[in-house]
Amino acid sequence: MIDLAYQRSLNKVQRMVKEIYGQRNLSYTTDQLAARLVEEIAELVEPINAYNVEAIPKKIADILPWACSVATSAGVNLEEAMRAKYLVKRPGKGASRLDLYGIIGKESPESFEDWQTVLKEDYKSENINLYPIFMLAKLVEDVGTASRTIKKGLPKEETADKLAGVLAWTLAIASKFRIDLARATWDKYPGICWRCTNKPCTCFSLTKAFVSYTSDTEPDKDEVVSSLSREMLLNTMHFGLLQEFQKERMAEVLVAVAECDSGIVLLHKKFSPNVYVEVIEMLSRYDSKNLWIFVKEKDANDRDELLNSLIDEMTHHRHLESYETTDELLTKLKHLIRARRDELKQLRG
Repeated sequence: MIDLAYQRSLNKVQRMVKEIYGQRNLSYTTDQLAARLVEEIAELVEPINAYNVEAIPKKIADILPWACSVATSAGVNLEEAMRAKYLVKRPGKGASRLDLYGIIGKESPESFEDWQTVLKEDYKSENINLYPIFMLAKLVEDVGTASRTIKKGLPKEETADKLAGVLAWTLAIASKFRIDLARATWDKYPGICWRCTNKPCTCFSLTKAFVSYTSDTEPDKDEVVSSLSREMLLNTMHFGLLQEFQKERMAEVLVAVAECDSGIVLLHKKFSPNVYVEVIEMLSRYDSKNLWIFVKEKDANDRDELLNSLIDEMTHHRHLESYETTDELLTKLKHLIRARRDELKQLRG
């Protein structure tokens, strides 16, 4: 039997995302959710520039759930927003008639897949010669404008209009690369959270932390593990140090990180390929509020260049804590964990 579960109306998609992430999203303001949407869109820049057709479907699949989250938080019905903009206003189309029966054989789009078909056909002549990176720029422009309408507290209709534009440009990019966006999204979010595989998402729990550390922060790691277990009753997991990178350990790292719901990273001057793998996996899996990255002597001049590059890259997307002594590290970390636990306690009611 053909799996048609992904062929849902936009209303049902928005409702599904709320059922999965609604409780988690209570910890974000609408503006913060919009910022997360911007981050997800930014993840498309590299694969589109490189024309990486394998990576693009996986990256573009994250945009719809975050757009739904922003819309729900802002009180916007995306289905209504799309109808108002692309069935009624039809920007750039003047008084021309939209033949829905000729495009989808229906009076109106019933599924998200229908919307992709309608927009692909209606804007075929406009989009056929556009470069993907230009389309991405238009997508960024619309999400930026949507974010500003939220920050300024402008009428909900203005936010709705721009969020509809975000979806339309996302669909246009998907069509350019022959991606069925509804299917790509369902493949990653099949009615459950892709990280914890639960509905509702339980990624906001805080029971077990994976600790990643370099050889020059091992003494600090020992103190962190001991203190968290003794004072915070927080279980931890970590791997022993290796002299050389071992591909065989990558599978074990993936399993270990998946077993935890939070992460702690301790960096100083030395670079480790093993730690790099651990950090990248944690960045992709854990909620940003459940991942704490500490850099010892942040302004050190003799830090490994590869580690400096990693730190610089993370600084663009995450807040990194600095510390000079182990006592300072423990004080900061315990404060952050207590604050996060208090926040999660309020979310659980």
